[in-house]
Amino acid sequence: MLLEEFIRTSEEVYRFEELFDLLQLTVKKRYGADQVIYSFLTEFPQNGHDARHAVMTSYDLGWIERYTEQGYEKIDPVRKNAVLIRKPFFWQDVTHRYDRKSPEKRFMCEAEEAGLHNGVGIPLHGEYGELAGACIAFSDKTEKLNSEKEFSSLRFFFEQFHSRYCELYRRPENKPSLTKREIEALQWLAIGKSAYEISVIFACSEANIKFHMQNIYKKLNANSKSLAVVKAIKWRLITLDEIKLN
Repeated sequence: MLLEEFIRTSEEVYRFEELFDLLQLTVKKRYGADQVIYSFLTEFPQNGHDARHAVMTSYDLGWIERYTEQGYEKIDPVRKNAVLIRKPFFWQDVTHRYDRKSPEKRFMCEAEEAGLHNGVGIPLHGEYGELAGACIAFSDKTEKLNSEKEFSSLRFFFEQFHSRYCELYRRPENKPSLTKREIEALQWLAIGKSAYEISVIFACSEANIKFHMQNIYKKLNANSKSLAVVKAIKWRLITLDEIKLN
């Protein structure tokens, strides 16, 4: 399923379970991962949510219960890393930092025993400073993402899922109005161009492009490139056959 199709379909969903089912199906078909989890890492006061692990998940419920009972959120290295960075990351890029006898390493070994292999963490930063997190993982330890492009595109699907999930708790936003120049800049940004590269294309200063981007973020009520892109596609401000990233 392409990103635009996922956005259109998810916007027509009005039940949380159906939204998560759509996400699972997309992740399975597009990336081959059969395990998905979505959690609130901080409070979401605008939605009335407290921080909570496994808001929605396809993980084994026995593992979820053990995670909660043992207070594993205190040592979970994936959770720790999601709080510190903004980009998706492979689990192995985090866990290799720990000694094999450390609590974090033992935790990851338990996760593997529960059928969670070759995972990817996806931090989701909300517009009010709140933080959610998602992961995909493979039950088969031999499976993994096949390319950097696949890895990079993950965030767009989860940004849309998170945005739609939150919308179901509050009044939907009105469609914003962007200038022709802002739409062109966003289109280039969506396919992986940097502010400098866009300034060369537009024959203007990099500062000018960054000014345009700040206006775009403000109008779209977005605090990241990926969220701005999915909102722009949702409102049909830009149209893409496929997201292509460097």
